[in-house]
Amino acid sequence: DMSLKLTNMPINVQNSFIKQCQRLKKKLIIRHVIIPGINDTTEYINNFKNYIKDIKYIKKVELLPYHNMAIDKYKELNISYKLENTLAMDKSVCMELNNLINKND
Repeated sequence: DMSLKLTNMPINVQNSFIKQCQRLKKKLIIRHVIIPGINDTTEYINNFKNYIKDIKYIKKVELLPYHNMAIDKYKELNISYKLENTLAMDKSVCMELNNLINKND
C-alpha cells in the first residue's frame, strides 16, 4: 500500500475520517500532493477522481505539486526522508492534472 509506505498511516484511517465527515455533513477541501513518478499520471488522477466521486460535501479539490524543501529539516531531526531522491513536481504538469480532476464529465 503506497499510502502506508509514504505516510506510515494505513488508508483505512483516511477512510474512517471521510466517513465521519460524511456523517456530520462537513464541507471538505481535498488537497492531494502530486509526486513525480508516483501519482503524476492521467491514469492515477482518473482513479483518484473515481475514488472521491461519491464523497459528498466536497467544496474543492486541489492537487499540490510536491516539493523537497523539507529534506534539511528531516536531516536536522535525524528522521529518514523517504522521498529524498525525488525531484520537485513540475508545476505546469500538476496544473494540467488539476484541470483534469476538476473537469466535470
